[in-house]
Amino acid sequence: MKQSTVKNIYLLTFLLALLTPAIGSFKQLSGVISNQERRTLSAMPNIPKNQQQIKLWPKRFDAYFKDNFAFRDVLLNGFYRLKYVLRDASGTDVIYGKEPGWLFYNEPSSDPIGDYRNVNRFSNEQLAQFVANLQLKQQWLKKKGVEYLYVLAPSKHEIYAEYLPDYIQPINQINFKTQLKEELAKHPEINYLDLTDAIIKAKKTHLLYFKGDTHWNYYAGNLAQYEITKTINKLLPEKQLAPKLWPLNAFKFQWGHQGDLASILRIGPYFEEPLDKPDFDVCANVDYMLSLSSNSKYSTHCPNNSINALVFHDSFFNLIQPYLSSQFGKVQFIKKTFDLKETTQYLSSKSVDIVIEQRVDRFLPQ
Repeated sequence: MKQSTVKNIYLLTFLLALLTPAIGSFKQLSGVISNQERRTLSAMPNIPKNQQQIKLWPKRFDAYFKDNFAFRDVLLNGFYRLKYVLRDASGTDVIYGKEPGWLFYNEPSSDPIGDYRNVNRFSNEQLAQFVANLQLKQQWLKKKGVEYLYVLAPSKHEIYAEYLPDYIQPINQINFKTQLKEELAKHPEINYLDLTDAIIKAKKTHLLYFKGDTHWNYYAGNLAQYEITKTINKLLPEKQLAPKLWPLNAFKFQWGHQGDLASILRIGPYFEEPLDKPDFDVCANVDYMLSLSSNSKYSTHCPNNSINALVFHDSFFNLIQPYLSSQFGKVQFIKKTFDLKETTQYLSSKSVDIVIEQRVDRFLPQ
């Protein structure tokens, strides 16, 4: 082979290596959703047609190029995989547990780690106000012939504290839930249900929370609904609700679940876990993506049941919902804290036996 030909091949190879990233950066002109970041990437800006667009064009092009340079997803995947190997969760609201597969939430505003360490507690004023609010809601609803139940769900930190890093330890004896329990003991008339003890007691029989997620699973949802329906049965004895636990052999594998904490770290596939749940009646089923959306609002109706309910809740109730719907008649689910206006509007046109308000404990004391 002639020396000039070899030089040309080298030159061509060099130019291809130099130009491929630049050419690859323009392969996707419209905004697409990044698998790594779960967001829509910036689209190629249109050719400017006036002076205002000319001024904005460089900034928009810069955003496009940053989002679409060649091999970006490959590089990001390698970066997040390296952080996973190094167990590095810096820059996120996640910490690694001390055993493989375990992740815990460490978001500053709700501060679940501070809750576990017993540093987040009610002030005397906060505690009195919280209990008074429960009392007022219950009394107001009672006058309308409607029962009220406040349900508190435990965070994973409290149930599986043994998997937290050793440097995270309680520094006080009393926590906000102890404060609340002691204060509510003075008000036995308030309908309040803390699910913590029931979940801790049952954790020896089955894993109750996803390791790579903030949330519990359908096994815990089964236990939670059982405690809730037992309590409601006492509040509404005339309705003859028959609380039941779904047997373990009713649970079937549905899909591989990639938890929210693993997704925050951009390593969902490395933390994929089985999602098992029973098959429910059609009347109790809700579109899965709808249930995941923030501020969702939906209803179910199983006509063979007599209890009608209005439920204000957070995301933990998503895995209680089908159990409850299966045993209730008409149920309206609203993903938010108790709202007086919405409750008033709903009660004006619907027959309701009970209002349930559920919160996960990391939102207290707030």
